[in-house]
Formats: sequence, C-alpha cells, structure tokens
Amino acid sequence: MAEIFHIDDWLDRPPGGACRSLWDCLHDAVLRSITSDRMARTLVLDFASDHLLRFGRLPEGARFRFRLEGVRAVRAHTLASWPGPERQPSSWETHEEWYDKGRQESHSWSEFEALCNTTGLDVGNADINTAEGAVALLLSGNARANDQYFIFSIRAERLAVRLVHDGDAGEDFALERLEQLGHDFWEAFAARGQS
Repeated sequence: MAEIFHIDDWLDRPPGGACRSLWDCLHDAVLRSITSDRMARTLVLDFASDHLLRFGRLPEGARFRFRLEGVRAVRAHTLASWPGPERQPSSWETHEEWYDKGRQESHSWSEFEALCNTTGLDVGNADINTAEGAVALLLSGNARANDQYFIFSIRAERLAVRLVHDGDAGEDFALERLEQLGHDFWEAFAARGQS
C-alpha cells in the first residue's frame, strides 16, 4: 500500500521519546476546530468521534479536546498529487501510483487552521511521541472542504485531554482512557464482523 497510509515524518520528535499509535482512538474522528494562542503558547484541537461517544455511552455531541501547552512547533504539509493520467476513483492501484509519485509540500499553518475550522478534517492516522517534558503529535487526514490530504505535526511541553459538551469546561478524560475506549471499540467492531 502507498506510503500515504503510514506516516513517519517526525521532524519535531522529542529526543529519546517513545512513539505509539493513536489510530484506535482518532481514526475516523473529525478534527472540528483548531485554536491557537501564540502569546500563551497553547493550541487546542477539538475532535468529534460519534462512534466512540455512542460506544462509550458518552453525551451525544461531546468532543475530545486536546490542549497542548508550551507549543514549540506546528507544521502542515499537503500531498501534491502527481499530475499524470486522471485517476480512477475506484482503483486503489491508481490511487497508490497517484500518491507515490506525488510529493509533500509545505502549507501555511494559519491557512490549514482556517480550513479545519471551516468544515473539519477527517482523521486517517495519528501518532504520539512522548518524552520527559515534551510531547509531539503527528496526524494525517483529508480536509472535508476539498478532500485535500494533509500531514501535520505539533510539538509542545504538555498535553491534557478533556471531554467537553455544549461549551462547558468539560471533564478530565485521560489520554489512556481515550486510547482504551478506541481499542475496545475496534475489538467489538472486529468481533461483530466474525459472527
């Protein structure tokens, strides 16, 4: 399968950090908004994941809020497709060639943020890398506005996750709890397919 489906672009990886996948808890989520405060050095990502909310019996319409503090770097890249023959929508082989011959190009973070805040981004993949006093997120997905594929990363000093609903302050929702919820959902999903 094409390299697009596995991201390993760790320009801002914390030295000596440990990497793990967040695919179970963020795949098929929608990044609904990004809020940056450069003065306070914070960045907030709001993810909607209806399937995890239903599975975990959590409030409908709630969002998983990732708050990063001590933000040191943000980067967004888009995948500029190969301008070869027009791809066939139903052919993965054509998609693979189309993406493999394309290239990553840098993208303005403020434009990327505005795009996500307009219609959202469907998350395909997500990883986290943690070390003492440092955390980095590496995510990829397609913008809902134009189906453009993005890879983006954030490096910060700390990450906290909350479950927020209807603009309330929300409740602490440990990342490990979210990861377990995602793991349990996909285990149940696989079991349904086997029966």
